[in-house]
Amino acid sequence: MRTHRLSLSRRRFLAAAVATLAAPASLAAATSRVRGDDTEFRRGSTDRCDRFVSFEDADEEVRHCSGPDGTVHEMTDADGDEERREYDANGTLRLEIEEDADGEEERREYDANGTLRLEIEEDADGEEERREYDANGTLRFFHREDEDGDEVTRRYDENGVLVESSRDDDDDDD
Repeated sequence: MRTHRLSLSRRRFLAAAVATLAAPASLAAATSRVRGDDTEFRRGSTDRCDRFVSFEDADEEVRHCSGPDGTVHEMTDADGDEERREYDANGTLRLEIEEDADGEEERREYDANGTLRLEIEEDADGEEERREYDANGTLRFFHREDEDGDEVTRRYDENGVLVESSRDDDDDDD
């Protein structure tokens, strides 16, 4: 039997999503395994969120908020790491952003079919990687630029075969 392990950030997101969706039912039934001081539900309003949940899992405290129509979900953990996911009206993931407190950021954009189309990763030192995919999910473009200005660019055909590659080392040979 094959098991699939979820990353810690995925587990936290799923826990918060379940807590948000299950909160009205558990409160209405007045039954819960979670101590009252461990979980807080409140309503309010910011520019994107109107439902807020704070809870403490085995690792740390987590804050989660969701938009009025369920299309926006944001989560912040005790370390200051933030995750944001946006869904369209059909429930398809369209945008995913993860920002670590140390300055690293990952951004993924999806099309209306849920296919990854753009992926950008940036670290605290300024190195950036960009990947662009076609409608079939095939990598078509890759670009990396490091903190020294060195660049690597690769282009792929519709089958994902490398057709062009270039490297620009920003070294001055004066």
